[in-house]
Amino acid sequence: MKYSTVNLADLFAKNGLKKVYSGPTAGAKNWRGYGFALMSIGSDMSSSAGDNGHVGLITPDGSFYNTTATDWLNGKTFLKNNAVQVAPWSAYTVVTRLKAHTEIWALPESTSKLVVDGYDGIATWKAVQTYLNSIGYHLDVDGIPAVNTIKALQQALNAKLKINLVIDGIAGSQTWSALQRLLGTPVDGIKSKPSQMIMAMQKALNNGKNWI
Repeated sequence: MKYSTVNLADLFAKNGLKKVYSGPTAGAKNWRGYGFALMSIGSDMSSSAGDNGHVGLITPDGSFYNTTATDWLNGKTFLKNNAVQVAPWSAYTVVTRLKAHTEIWALPESTSKLVVDGYDGIATWKAVQTYLNSIGYHLDVDGIPAVNTIKALQQALNAKLKINLVIDGIAGSQTWSALQRLLGTPVDGIKSKPSQMIMAMQKALNNGKNWI
């Protein structure tokens, strides 16, 4: 079987890897220590079958080993169909001429599940950020629910529930009410401590399914 970046993604998923980023290559700065990068010359992965995509390996030290017939520094073709290049991932992602779409696939940081306790600590928000990145957002995975994370959550809630939350990055009663509605918990717009809403979100994150 001839693998392309399209069916490699299916293979990775079957073997327990998670998609932790999907978007423009220039924005894929949050490599997660060790993973595979799948790339397409188009705006998404669907155009990367055959010779229109390539694959790279991101190592723990941040080096990027990639297979391509094009020198990404100058655009020249070399060693056709048999080329391996090595460069810092941080340097690769800032090449302005590179317009490719990239998916990052990695083994989970830990096989342990979130503690379902109703408290939204760093681990819970890291899981939220990782999940949002997997569906197309571009967040730092730092476990801090800052403005960009809440904006992404609000946008995802709008898309899922067909509503019109103000995208302001403020986690107020309207945002919590929408999340409560989505998760099927009592809707009062309040994030309690502990919170049934957070417990339901932790369970959804542990299940690994598309919940938003």
